[in-house]
Amino acid sequence: MSDPTAEQDGDFIMDAESVPEAFEGKLETPPKRRGSKSTIQGQSRPPEDGETGDRREKKAPDRSPKASGHCIVQAPLCEAKNRPSAPQNADPRGDRWKETERRTNQARNAEIDLPASLPRLVSREVRGQAMQTYPILREHDGHRAFFLYVMNTPNRDDGGHWGTGQPVIPWRKVARCYGKRVQDYGRNLRTRRILKMYRDQVVSDFDWTGYHSNGHARVVKDTGVDPSLEEAWREDQKSDRRDADLVDFFTGKKHNAKRRHKLRRDRIRACRASEPRCSDGRKWRRYLHDRYPGNYYGLLKHMPDAKEEAEEIEGAGRVQTFVNLRRIEEQPMPFYRFSENTVRLTTSRSGLQNLNSDVRDKLTEEWVKLDLSSAQLAIAAKDWGVESALKQLRSEESIWDSLKNRTGVEIKAPLKKGSYATVYGGKRGTIKGRMAYAAAKEGHPMDSEAQRRFLSHPVISELLEKREAKLEEIQVNGGATDCYGNEISTDSIDDDSPERSVLSQLAQAREMQLLTPALELAEEVEKNYQVAPWEIMLYLYDGFVVKFNTPTEEYHIPHIQEAVNQRCENLGYPTRLEVETMCQE
Repeated sequence: MSDPTAEQDGDFIMDAESVPEAFEGKLETPPKRRGSKSTIQGQSRPPEDGETGDRREKKAPDRSPKASGHCIVQAPLCEAKNRPSAPQNADPRGDRWKETERRTNQARNAEIDLPASLPRLVSREVRGQAMQTYPILREHDGHRAFFLYVMNTPNRDDGGHWGTGQPVIPWRKVARCYGKRVQDYGRNLRTRRILKMYRDQVVSDFDWTGYHSNGHARVVKDTGVDPSLEEAWREDQKSDRRDADLVDFFTGKKHNAKRRHKLRRDRIRACRASEPRCSDGRKWRRYLHDRYPGNYYGLLKHMPDAKEEAEEIEGAGRVQTFVNLRRIEEQPMPFYRFSENTVRLTTSRSGLQNLNSDVRDKLTEEWVKLDLSSAQLAIAAKDWGVESALKQLRSEESIWDSLKNRTGVEIKAPLKKGSYATVYGGKRGTIKGRMAYAAAKEGHPMDSEAQRRFLSHPVISELLEKREAKLEEIQVNGGATDCYGNEISTDSIDDDSPERSVLSQLAQAREMQLLTPALELAEEVEKNYQVAPWEIMLYLYDGFVVKFNTPTEEYHIPHIQEAVNQRCENLGYPTRLEVETMCQE
């Protein structure tokens, strides 16, 4: 049987919306429920239109592939009679259920705009196995796109949600997988009907959660994929794929140099749809997008070591890391965009910038990473007037050593998480939770007494006091102005705590301002040398990664540090640019 998906033109479909939507991190939020906090917590999620809320016991899943999946499945009559939205009850929402079904069936042959951050490469053998196991994937574009999303999405559940590492399925992402006609139906779309059709027509044991109690999107409970295919898919993603016969799962086309070039071009064009809020941001993006792509492909020779390091990560983090590595294999060069309210440069979730730092260090072991020491604390101390923090950061004793001595915690990770949560507006319960979670991941539990001591440390205590005063000031003024003169209004932020978001954006702008002298020096070096001795390859918010093209690290690194340190000193921020990792010979 021929595979029509492998015969069509496999160009990536991109538009100005593709990359911005691909980076969205906010999950869908259903209408807010009214009542006191205790009342709301006691409520269960109301049934979605067309859902009775009846959650019957399920039998042990039978994941054997089903022989037929080609028929168009209509809602059973007996099921419709029991639904509150059934047409005989004169409820117009039943029409939306049926219209959703009609549009989903039309997605057999649809123009699908897959998110740019979604890894699409698999071995030709694994793709063939998937098409053989689920034949409808050959001819139903929507189901094929959603199958790929479920298997490969970087949009994974984490410890702050259900905590399973399973794919998150917001209704907008589901609609995107089924094409423009489904997307155009907007809020009228009955997402549960699409999920039921996918289960009925493709994977019979596919299962999902309801909305999370705090309003987050559904999460896949069980992909339901045939165990042999699931194992083959997993092993394919973890293997050394440098010489593998890789194809685009959605189109079936081979992933070659021409297609890689087109993908880079389309992603750069899509990133330009978001304009920076300051001139420094525009300079950073232009410089980074002008880097030679071959330098990033050179990182792939370290992929086996990176995957070995990723195996050491526990829980949901390991799933997310392997998704990131798959995306890097497909397109290692990062592309940067700007969100609406901040000057910060961001890439997709699945890329070098957001990769687990230990794994990223394996990939970039021939490069040099530099970052600002205690940057967030230094910025908050100066901008909020926290005298104890300024004194501590200017002393010879590290703030981390001071916190370790106070709490009795011997590892830095939970203390950093706690300090970052403090600076970026986290409530006391959030700060404790972040520290406990980080400590548990390191295998060193942090008890409530250590958490209490952290919060009572003189620096942390004053930070919290000055932070609340700053939040009140932002609330009274309806916003604030960042160091680039951009006004940030609380009215423009769709968030339960817009003041905390403003606080974060002020710090993010300052980070870029302090690091920009390094960029200006890099541009100057590029003009003065036929082959630049060094270049910045990756932006990391409070630092960056440098590649040396000549063995001149000892000469140039002090010059890079001096450029940034002078800016910090001139503006009064007690932080310095430090070498985090050196290249390994």
